[in-house]
Amino acid sequence: MITIYHISKINKMKDILEELKKYFEDTPEEKIKEDWEKLGEEWGEVGPTVEEYFKHLDTINKCMKGRPSLYDNSPIGISFQKNAKTKTIQVKIIRNRNIDELIDCNFVVPGIPEGAIIHEIVIGEKLSQNLLDRHIKDK
Repeated sequence: MITIYHISKINKMKDILEELKKYFEDTPEEKIKEDWEKLGEEWGEVGPTVEEYFKHLDTINKCMKGRPSLYDNSPIGISFQKNAKTKTIQVKIIRNRNIDELIDCNFVVPGIPEGAIIHEIVIGEKLSQNLLDRHIKDK
């Protein structure tokens, strides 16, 4: 769900993007190179390159694949709205998949449409039942 906080961050990023576009459109290439050199002198080598970072993420993802799930037999409770127009919050309890599959988006949950607004995801029998009870009580 997008909040006022998210919108303000998005607007801030748009402002930064527009400033960068204007800088590169209006600044001569020599000045850009000069500014880039100054940044290098001031900051030096900072962190990994983008390529190094993506290689690192790829390594982490490969290590995580095939790990045993900590939640193999625990039910997953999901509360959601079918779309922004509906006010009703529905609850779906999933018992035949694990949270890793949900995070990896490796399965489609029958009964939850693709554009649904997810409110909560809980793991475990008690939390799933609590989620169900709260939303049944609201009706």
